[in-house]
Amino acid sequence: MTDAQIQIFLHVLTMLMVVAGVLFNNTRLGDVHKRIDDVHKRIDDINKRLDLLQSVVLSKLEELDSRLTVIESRLSQG
Repeated sequence: MTDAQIQIFLHVLTMLMVVAGVLFNNTRLGDVHKRIDDVHKRIDDINKRLDLLQSVVLSKLEELDSRLTVIESRLSQG
C-alpha cells in the first residue's frame, strides 16, 4: 500500500468510527428519553394518589367540623 492509500484508509476508518459513535449515542439518548418518560408517568401516578388523599382528608375534616359543631351547640345549650 502506498502512503496515499494508507491515508485514505485511515480517514475512512475514522469516519466509520465517528458514525458508529453517533449511532451509539443516539441509541443511548433514546434510552434516556424512555427513562424520563417513565419518571413522568410515576410523577403523574403520585399526583393522582395525592389528589385522592387530599379529597379523603378534606372529607374527614368536614366530618370532624360537623361533629364539633354539634358538640359546641350541645355545650352552649347545656
